[in-house]
Amino acid sequence: STLMHLLELAEDIDSYSGVLDALGRSVPRLLEADDPMLAMQIVREIGRLSTSANKPWPGLAAQFDLATASACDMRSMAALLQLPERDRAIEYAKELVAIGGESAAEGLAAAALDSEAEDSMDFAIAVLGRRLPELLAPQAARAEARHAAKLAELFARDGSPACMQALGELVGHPEDQVRSKTARGICAAGGLALSSYVPRLLRDSSSAVALVTVNALATCPSDQAVSLLAARLVELEDASDVPLAREIANALAARPSPVAAQALKQASEKGRRLGKGRHADIRRVASDALQRQQKAGA
Repeated sequence: STLMHLLELAEDIDSYSGVLDALGRSVPRLLEADDPMLAMQIVREIGRLSTSANKPWPGLAAQFDLATASACDMRSMAALLQLPERDRAIEYAKELVAIGGESAAEGLAAAALDSEAEDSMDFAIAVLGRRLPELLAPQAARAEARHAAKLAELFARDGSPACMQALGELVGHPEDQVRSKTARGICAAGGLALSSYVPRLLRDSSSAVALVTVNALATCPSDQAVSLLAARLVELEDASDVPLAREIANALAARPSPVAAQALKQASEKGRRLGKGRHADIRRVASDALQRQQKAGA
């Protein structure tokens, strides 16, 4: 190309560095223009020259590092996330990470988080594997709802201190939808995150978030899920708690567990001896659920 020819003609470090910079910055533009083959050719050539250029100028290695960083940056990764041929795009992204190192990996993680592509997280996992959760953890606070469930699942499965802290940020996110998606992700992953964060989500200030959490726990096979639902049911007392109590009771009725049965029995008797009528609706939904559970087990 013209730029490569100019690079060969450069007689001092300033002119050489200028052309090298232009080459690096051309890569994301070419990827955005749907010319990945030329873009990757340039990246590879920059990598080759960085180890073989026979130039005596001090500071040239740093110029190659800058050009490589420009070629493998977040913008390039975002462009790869838009390519329709996913398998080939993943291979290109792997190559950029291999060439660009940690900054390229961070760029891909950030691009995946910003992307509107539904499979952006799966794309990043295919490239980065188990490194992805740790790279995403510092950026958890800016997560949007479309990625919250996948992020929560990744963080919960990883379980590192950084990922658990990031999970806490998602659980405390100001948007209800993010917290709801987070509940789904945690319940899908299971493990320590269930006992660490789901109790808070079951008591969320938004009834919609609490209900989503119950529904997510209802599909979670873990015994811990039953224990969490049971513990929350016996706490509920007010008329405003009835919708949540009904969902929890229905979930427990489907589980042939002594823990579930005990919680339903306790809730069905709540306030009876003290004559507290405000518990009547909760007693009714718990009693109905207990009867269904007993019939199913008969």
